[in-house]
Amino acid sequence: MGARTESPGSAPAVAPADILGAARGGADERHRLDATLAGLAEADRAAVLTATACTDGGLWALVLLRGHVLAHRGDEVGLDTVERSLRHELRSRFSPSALEFRPIGPDASDDLLDQVTACESVHLIRGRDDLLRRLHPLDRRCFALVHPALPEDPVVFVEVALGTGLAPSVQAVLDAEPPTVEPDGVDTATFYSINNCQEGLKGIPFGAELLHRAIDHLAATTPVTKFATLSPIPGFARWLDGHPAEQDGSLLAACARYLLTAKRGRQPLDPVARFHLGAGARLERLNPEGDTSARGLKRYRGITANYLYDRDDLAENQSAFDRGEVVASRAVTALLTDP
Repeated sequence: MGARTESPGSAPAVAPADILGAARGGADERHRLDATLAGLAEADRAAVLTATACTDGGLWALVLLRGHVLAHRGDEVGLDTVERSLRHELRSRFSPSALEFRPIGPDASDDLLDQVTACESVHLIRGRDDLLRRLHPLDRRCFALVHPALPEDPVVFVEVALGTGLAPSVQAVLDAEPPTVEPDGVDTATFYSINNCQEGLKGIPFGAELLHRAIDHLAATTPVTKFATLSPIPGFARWLDGHPAEQDGSLLAACARYLLTAKRGRQPLDPVARFHLGAGARLERLNPEGDTSARGLKRYRGITANYLYDRDDLAENQSAFDRGEVVASRAVTALLTDP
C-alpha cells in the first residue's frame, strides 16, 4: 500500500495506493477519496499528492482525479480545497520545461492518433481519411506537447495548414484536396485548431507555449515566414444579441467593435481573442464568410479572425496586452469608422 499520511485528529490516512485505486475504480470510490482528501490538513494533502505523482501511474491518477473533482466540486463539501491542492501539484509537474514538443504525423501510433481524433473539439475529425488529410506531409502539420510519463496522451495539440497568404475560410482549409507535389509559393502557416486534451488539466495554460514552439520549429524546417491563425469568435453572437443598436449596421464593423472594445476587466471579452493577444499576436483581419458551418453561423455569424504572430513583436504585444490594449491592424481598426 505504501506509506500513509497521518492527519491531525481523527481524519483518515491516505496513501498513494489509495489514490491509484480510486482512479482505476468507479465513481463511488472517487467520491470516498474526495471526502478523505478534503478531511486532511493542507500540508498532509500536499504531501500525499506529491508522493503519488512520483509513483508509477501516479501522474495519470492525479489528472484523472482532478477531472473528477472539477466535475463534482459544486456537489460536495470541501472539494474547492482539494482542487486547489491538485492544481498546484499538477501545475508544477506540467511546467513548460517538463513537456516535450512532438510533431504528429500519419506514422504516429494508433493510440496517439486516436487521442487526436477524440480530443479535436474545434473542427471535428470525420473518420480516418479526414485525420490523414490533416496530417498530410506536403501541406499540413500537427504538433503536441506531451509529458514523458504520459507519452501517448497529449496535453495539447495544434493543427496547421501551410499555404500562401492568410487563410480566409475554415471550409477552404478543411475541404482542400491534398497536393500531389510540393506546393509552390508557401509562405504562411495557419494554425486553425488548438485543443486541450485533458479535462484534469483545465485552467493550466499550455497553448501559448505550444504555439511559440511550433512557430520556432516551422521557421527552422519550412519556407514559412508568416504565422497566423484562423480563429473562431465564440462570444460575438451572444454579445450582438445584447446590443440591438449594433444589428442595424455592418456586421463586420460590429464584430470589430466587439473584439476591440468589449472587455472583461482590462482584457478582451472574447476568450479566443484573450488567448491569442495574451500570447503576443496581433488581430490582423476579419473574414466575413470565414466559417459557414451551422456552428459558425450560430456562434459568430460566420465571421472568423486571423491573428498574426510576428516573431519580432511578440514581447511588445504581450506587454501591450498586459496594459489592457488590443493590438490590431489598421485594416481592423478602420472598420469602426469605414465598414
